Amino acid sequence: MTSRKFKLCCFIFTFCFACCYNVTAQWNDAGMRISITGEKKITSKLRTAFTLENRANDNFGRWSTVFVNVKAQYKINKALTASLSYRYIMRNPAEENTEFRHRIFADLSYRIKFSKLTITPRTRIQSQFTQHYANDISERINWLWRNKITAKYSHKKWNPYIEGEIFYTLNNNRGNAINRWRTVAGCEYELSKKTTLDIFYLRDNGMNVNNPLTLNVFGAGYTFSF
Repeated sequence: MTSRKFKLCCFIFTFCFACCYNVTAQWNDAGMRISITGEKKITSKLRTAFTLENRANDNFGRWSTVFVNVKAQYKINKALTASLSYRYIMRNPAEENTEFRHRIFADLSYRIKFSKLTITPRTRIQSQFTQHYANDISERINWLWRNKITAKYSHKKWNPYIEGEIFYTLNNNRGNAINRWRTVAGCEYELSKKTTLDIFYLRDNGMNVNNPLTLNVFGAGYTFSF
């Protein structure tokens, strides 16, 4: 593909991402995410991954979350992939009111390829247990149904992408509804055959909740295979 066509695709990606926003949205907070992931290929269809991530909120001033994530992924066929993950989460790790959470989620994704453009819808069922005292059981055990679609373009070592995701509650006593939507724009760069650097911007918009938060996040992730 020519350089002119590549620039046109980048413009379309940026335009589509910008159109996802509500122009009246308020900038409530800014954050940062830094992660490192190690991947291991077990068989031609089975892979495992281990991720460590730190997150900062309050306009980059406070480390709010640290988590460890373990994932097993199975390739059913060329297009369909299933995975199961466990995540151990520490909220407010540097404060006295540190909160521990356990999250388990199952994903099913389907890859649709158009030359250098890949569209990947993904659905996720997620359950999370929070270790704190609460009168409402739905605040301790939280079920979500998350649906995401990703568009990624491959150009040599560069892989720009955009994503859109909605979060739907499944056990809210006040009524199930979409309580968050997320958009992401980023680019992956292949440092080598076994290492990748990902730089991205993420925007979280709360909805159908009291005092919805709009969170703007800048992040980076490093992935290596071994």
